[in-house]
Amino acid sequence: MPNYIVSPCGTSLLTGGADNEVRRLLTMYANYKKPDDIEPEHKVLLQKRVQKVRDELLELGPDQVTKRSAELNALVKFYNGKFLPGGYHFLLCTDTWLGEQTASMIREWLERQNDKMVVTVHRQPDLQTENMESFQLALTELAEMFDTSLRGYKQNQYHIVFNLTGGFKSVQGFLQVIAMFYADEIIYVFESGSTLLRIPRLP
Repeated sequence: MPNYIVSPCGTSLLTGGADNEVRRLLTMYANYKKPDDIEPEHKVLLQKRVQKVRDELLELGPDQVTKRSAELNALVKFYNGKFLPGGYHFLLCTDTWLGEQTASMIREWLERQNDKMVVTVHRQPDLQTENMESFQLALTELAEMFDTSLRGYKQNQYHIVFNLTGGFKSVQGFLQVIAMFYADEIIYVFESGSTLLRIPRLP
């Protein structure tokens, strides 16, 4: 049975190991949708950070990547380090430039493990914390999308998994509720732990 795995993606790949100035910029521009709206000198620094992290990530194997990415940590443990063909990965990111950059890095890393997996990045419009009304609308649209798409994958005998190890807490909480309706299981790795926690679907 193939897996359909939903993984919310945060920006911890970019903030982890960054110096104080880059961390400040990552926070300052966290909700910006386009790099062209960022101050030119700041954009250059952030683009360098994105490229540096991407290059480093793509050089890592499954054993090393678990220490760099919460999202990939859980997936490596779920697959026992061996990514099988036929799986579908749905990477959910915020409606921000930095969020999409991080999710795209994770997509590239997964595709290098097995190019027979389908990996997509979904940038949900208005999914950002700058405007609460827009954020709530984005969650409503996500719920409607999952109701349609996940039913279809379920009918096609996919095993639906929600990987809630990474991403932002506000999005995780929402997906936890959605998972109770549609997922066969939820997977999670505690920040300081090495064991995969698997929560089965409610009866």
